[in-house]
Amino acid sequence: AKIEKLRFQIDSLVKEKKKYQRINGCMLVHYQGNIIYKSCQGVCCLPSKIKDSIDDNTIFQLASLSKTFTSIAILQLAEQKHLHLE
Repeated sequence: AKIEKLRFQIDSLVKEKKKYQRINGCMLVHYQGNIIYKSCQGVCCLPSKIKDSIDDNTIFQLASLSKTFTSIAILQLAEQKHLHLE
């Protein structure tokens, strides 16, 4: 019941933002060991004239922002004793 409520809340937010074309990318929500939400919205190659729909196989170019996410994930795993930083 709790997971269904979370899934509904996430889906409602995504649908609301999609009305205003404010979502472009893929989202995956992982909760307590399970994928509870997975969605791809929008188009790739926004600056160009190519407007292919995004799907699970779309390849995104990652910039320096991905380093922040990676470092946070590593520190969280270390905090949970799943890996050691030495």
